[in-house]
Amino acid sequence: RLKDDPSVKQWLPAGLVWHAGKFTAPLLQRVDLRRFVVDGSVGEGGTELQGASVIELGSGPGMLAIALRRLGANVLATDGSPISVALAKRNAEQNHQPSDGYFDAEQLVWGDSNHIQATKDKFQASTGRDAPDFIVMSETLYESSAHNAVKLWDTVAALSGPNTVAIVMQHSWGRPEEETVMYENLRSRFECRDVPHDLILTTAWRRLSHFNLVAIVFRLPR
Repeated sequence: RLKDDPSVKQWLPAGLVWHAGKFTAPLLQRVDLRRFVVDGSVGEGGTELQGASVIELGSGPGMLAIALRRLGANVLATDGSPISVALAKRNAEQNHQPSDGYFDAEQLVWGDSNHIQATKDKFQASTGRDAPDFIVMSETLYESSAHNAVKLWDTVAALSGPNTVAIVMQHSWGRPEEETVMYENLRSRFECRDVPHDLILTTAWRRLSHFNLVAIVFRLPR
């Protein structure tokens, strides 16, 4: 169980851990993203995170990134808010264990070429790799903006390599026309597979109808 510094709640929404973030790490433990994006199969043993490199976009206070680090990944958490970056670093320090992988946090404004290049440079310097194995996003678009989504997909494309697999998990906003535009743009640019709802939530959570989550696994076109 991870500790979230209670003092960060004063910095809402930067200090808030959204529901989708709480479900993303467990999903990765159940579903092998590399297999799923290819043929829709779940695989066995979940996504191999031990030693994997991960960039999180829209990390907020960093709890998902820290959970992935605990599972063995080397993680660079990013957010457009410098407050979120500072909170993520603080939470990472409070939850550090000797067996954890690498962790750092960096400010990244989606669509900003200078920020994207700085993130790529930091990632390469810390991992020795040109591109991450995985890019994760959860509740990144809570402001309900299709325009922000285009910038987000631009950023994912710029950070991805040929073997990068990305996942986005998001609540439905209840605005179907705007959501349709956002996801159509995503599907026009990447190879995508929707995650079935029964894979996102365990049986107990499915009884709570307000957890209306969408999860999509995607990669650059082959």
